[in-house]
Amino acid sequence: MNRIEQQRLEFIDIAKGIGIICVVSGHLVGEGGISFKGSLGLQRLIYRFHMPLFMVISGILLFNSLKGQDSSKQFVNKKINKAIHSLLKPYIFWSAIYFVISDINQSQSVMSWIPYIFLFRGIAPVWFLAALFWAEMTSFLILFIFKTKKIMAVFILLFSATFLFSIQEYPCENIWIEFLIVTIGRNFVCTFFVLLGWYLSNYFRSIKTIKDIVILSGVVLILILSEFLRIEGCNLHLFLLGNIIGFFVFGTAGTFVIIILAKILEISWGGQNYSKDWDEIHLE
Repeated sequence: MNRIEQQRLEFIDIAKGIGIICVVSGHLVGEGGISFKGSLGLQRLIYRFHMPLFMVISGILLFNSLKGQDSSKQFVNKKINKAIHSLLKPYIFWSAIYFVISDINQSQSVMSWIPYIFLFRGIAPVWFLAALFWAEMTSFLILFIFKTKKIMAVFILLFSATFLFSIQEYPCENIWIEFLIVTIGRNFVCTFFVLLGWYLSNYFRSIKTIKDIVILSGVVLILILSEFLRIEGCNLHLFLLGNIIGFFVFGTAGTFVIIILAKILEISWGGQNYSKDWDEIHLE
């Protein structure tokens, strides 16, 4: 891998690192029992964007993998197999391990955990792998196989579907139907953010001016405002989004903050030749 390619990927690694720190911090001040003045507000703030961030990053990487590819059966199979090996298989394996341990400790029956795994509602540590798998596959179908150019219409449809699915809590005595609703509704949300990453990939990769720092300042103000307005918290795992518009707005704003911050750090570490390298990429 040459120097330019390494620089192109650095901001993704930085953003992932910041995102992981946010995920760990959000759980520590929540389930971890760490409490201090403002800890609840910090947790709510992190929960609004930490999962959308990883979906957007996945969309940026999806853009890179699809660029210049034809619709050959070989490429489609390779893409699907890669997602199965890197996301779906680890999800099933670790879910099974989790429930085996739970059976030992709580004497649960096998039938009690089958719908959790195979309807992809998932359990707290690994549900994200299944959600990301289906979001990537859905986005792949929309962008690569269907070759849709009406991406804004897709965004509107995904937002509308999310709103319809979450407009009420869908009380249901049948756990299979309940989990299926959660999985489908959650996929609308995750696919929205994966496609957002795909759509804005060129913008994120070309950040290198003071204008982008101004944008960062603006979205930081939006996040601060969200805390003053007391927008409800959310739980994407359980598909409890609270204020739908607030979730999408602040999920997007928080993602912008982290990725633009990652780009600023990349520029700072990359030295004076950074802009020149990017000019070379865009001229190719």
